[in-house]
Amino acid sequence: MKLRSILLGLLLVGGALLASAQFDEDSFASPYSFLGAGEELELSVVQGNILLGYVNTHGLGETDRHLLLAMFFQKGTIEGDQIYFITKPVHGLRYEFKGKIARGAAKSPAEEGYFEITGTLTSHLSDEEGKVTSRNRQVTFKSMPSDAPEQTARQPEKISLL
Repeated sequence: MKLRSILLGLLLVGGALLASAQFDEDSFASPYSFLGAGEELELSVVQGNILLGYVNTHGLGETDRHLLLAMFFQKGTIEGDQIYFITKPVHGLRYEFKGKIARGAAKSPAEEGYFEITGTLTSHLSDEEGKVTSRNRQVTFKSMPSDAPEQTARQPEKISLL
């Protein structure tokens, strides 16, 4: 009975450690799909659990729908697998995200979805009068395929014609 309690305790502690394990910053620092075609989310981590990045997304207004807007993070944090960020406003629009990162179904980083970021994305849109309209939606952002490692180009041998 005592052994069973010890084993159960070890399993719980081990599970908690796995759940709170931090990802290696280089492992998931890559572009991710965003809301539409040609849009992306880029992440990187710096010391102190600070998440840096930006979102490239199309504008929502009549005058900027055709533009790709770069929206840099105003604030971003990562604690274990939990991610939070809010972008600086551009053309009255900003995004706020709260969710988690996990390994996806893809078998290698060369495939889409090796990592997946899931959670709640809130778009905050302010009009000319400063009134803010917020909209929440559940999203999943998939890592984009990474390029195959570059092969070192061989230099041609130098040949003297003399």
